[in-house]
Amino acid sequence: MAFRLKLPGGTFKIKVYRELREAERARKVPVLKIGRFYFVWWPD
Repeated sequence: MAFRLKLPGGTFKIKVYRELREAERARKVPVLKIGRFYFVWWPD
């Protein structure tokens, strides 16, 4: 289950690989991988 945090200007998410959407896997949004976790920023 992904962790989501709504912030001004967008949403910050922490996910594992199997939870990533196609746009996140293709790096169309900012993605940072640390260990087995992916930190994703979805701007508004």
